[in-house]
Amino acid sequence: MNYIAQCLQKFSKLPPDLKEILGGPDALVAVKEIELEYGVNTSFVLILVGIGELKPTQVADYLMREESLSEEDALEVSRALARTVFSQLVASVAPAQEVVSPEDLKEELKNDLLKLISDKELAESFNLDVFLLLKNEPTFLSELEMIITNNPTIVSKSKITDEKGSHQPTVANWIKDFVALNGSGNFDDLVLANYISNSKNTKTLSAAEKILLSRVFKVYRNITHFDEITDKTPVKFWSIIPTDIEAEAPVSQPVIQEKKASLKEAKAEEPVVIKNDSDAAKLQAALNDYAVGSLEYKVIKQELDRLRQTVSAR
Repeated sequence: MNYIAQCLQKFSKLPPDLKEILGGPDALVAVKEIELEYGVNTSFVLILVGIGELKPTQVADYLMREESLSEEDALEVSRALARTVFSQLVASVAPAQEVVSPEDLKEELKNDLLKLISDKELAESFNLDVFLLLKNEPTFLSELEMIITNNPTIVSKSKITDEKGSHQPTVANWIKDFVALNGSGNFDDLVLANYISNSKNTKTLSAAEKILLSRVFKVYRNITHFDEITDKTPVKFWSIIPTDIEAEAPVSQPVIQEKKASLKEAKAEEPVVIKNDSDAAKLQAALNDYAVGSLEYKVIKQELDRLRQTVSAR
């Protein structure tokens, strides 16, 4: 059994509601528009995401590698799929998850900030809860901004000094010091690094305190400039709490794998290398198993077209 057939078989075992999200009429219409606009095949991407072979955050890289798209186009296609299809996956798993109230999240950001910025798992969990909440309560970011800019958590031993005197080294006061020097607009890592290294108030901090403070400022930036940042950044880099705590960049689990234990049956196995001649014949025969216009039919048809182009190019 070739790789395409394996993936389709596993897709067939997904719960009906998930197959409807990925291969139903609404998804197919959205995918057709994307494919026509960018001249790219994305049907198989939906299958791969569905069975957990590909994470939604990896779609852009996949399209660059397999479809030879430019980075800009790959990101645009990835975002379009995220808006039109993958966002429905998030909505589908949300009811199965424990509901986290806005008040709980605000309390966590206020009282457990240092834990959040020091523990990748806690950070990822918090980020997911916030993103799910923002789908229905977009103004929640304003509430988080109030929490972070007035946060009383002590970050360092050394006090902050200015022309008015000395102040407790709280998150709120560190943010005020940073804004006084750099303004309240968005800032990049270079500006942040310069402040951490050269500000008179940071020069007495230990290395560990500087790391914590840097993460605090990133949380502040991610919240106060969320719309601007996410508009220019690939989805895989979105966060409220920074998750680059370890040397290796963290990878979130596919939202679809959080659905139910039944999805474990659809976990992808090791890919099988396609042998053009025999696989083309098998795929041609497999077309009869699916309705014309279905997601599965489109995947097989697109793969057959690709194989024929490969053969003719020899």
